[in-house]
Amino acid sequence: MKTTFSRYISIQFVLSAIFSLVMVAGVFAAATVDNSFLPIATKAFNSSQSLRSLAQPDGKVIIWGTNFASDTSIAGRLARLNTDGSLDLTFSYCDCSGFAEIDSVRLQPDGKILIAGTQGTSGQVIRLNSDGSLESSFNGYLGGSFGRGRVWDVLSDGRILAELIQSSGGNTFRTLFRLTSTGTKDPTFPASGVSIGGGSFSQSSVTNLIGSPDGKMYILSSTVSFGVTSTIGRRNADGSVDSTFEVPTFAGGLSQQLTDIALQPDGKLLVSGFFETVNGVSRPTVARLHPAGNVDLSFVGPGLPSPGGLHVLPDGKIYFVAMGSTAGGAGEYRLNSDGTLDSAYVGDPSIAASSFKV
Repeated sequence: MKTTFSRYISIQFVLSAIFSLVMVAGVFAAATVDNSFLPIATKAFNSSQSLRSLAQPDGKVIIWGTNFASDTSIAGRLARLNTDGSLDLTFSYCDCSGFAEIDSVRLQPDGKILIAGTQGTSGQVIRLNSDGSLESSFNGYLGGSFGRGRVWDVLSDGRILAELIQSSGGNTFRTLFRLTSTGTKDPTFPASGVSIGGGSFSQSSVTNLIGSPDGKMYILSSTVSFGVTSTIGRRNADGSVDSTFEVPTFAGGLSQQLTDIALQPDGKLLVSGFFETVNGVSRPTVARLHPAGNVDLSFVGPGLPSPGGLHVLPDGKIYFVAMGSTAGGAGEYRLNSDGTLDSAYVGDPSIAASSFKV
């Protein structure tokens, strides 16, 4: 039974859960908030870290963060909600013993759940079965003292793209590893990993990383040094830089900061950000690239303000979030496959995101 404990409910979590449900196939038929979804009351024990969420294909929602309570009951660091928002009592809640921090959670196609973060002082990836129980045979040790693990993507063959983030003496080191389906380091990838960022005064970090069906990897990274600059690169399956990819040049706008990338099934890459042109071609805030990196001239976006996240839908259309206030055009939109606005989709006016990644 829900009690006065609900006064502690995390508003940020509620919004996150709603947006996660939007990602589930079939929800896009109506551009309104699903009022039948009533998240249970939750309270994080560590107020410095908010709860986060991820929707499963069946509509259930995984929530995680620091230690938290659900419906006044201690539920550890990771739990699952039913499609109506109630606590899923069939799920064995993960206390993730030894984890100082959960950085990221990803779903595998088979329903198993990958969790990455810091275990002790090292970067680690563990895996749960679909019922929440720990899969003890999975060994996703990334290594490194003062390390933190992050899972970016699960490839179609079950291999896992994971990042080890380490800090030492004011320096940050970011290393990409590829794990096998059992969690061990992939012998066809450099054993010590591949550097994908870091630094001291000038810090470079990965904003998004996507594996493509051919084994290559698209990396969206940002560098902070007297402002923020972004770039897109592609790595070969062995981790080396793919010299056949023409790194696009973004110009105009306030900062040329890129906010997200999304890979289409045909191999084309969608990019959103604060830019006006790509390789000299007018493409404000959203563009599509061919696999070689050149601009797809058949895609012309609507020039929406304050671009946020992108998500490619099963029917080829694109879900797009503009950040900020509704008065400034913020909200959620759906684009047709050619980039034009889908007039059949009217975003709920109550939704505005100050910072949101699909």
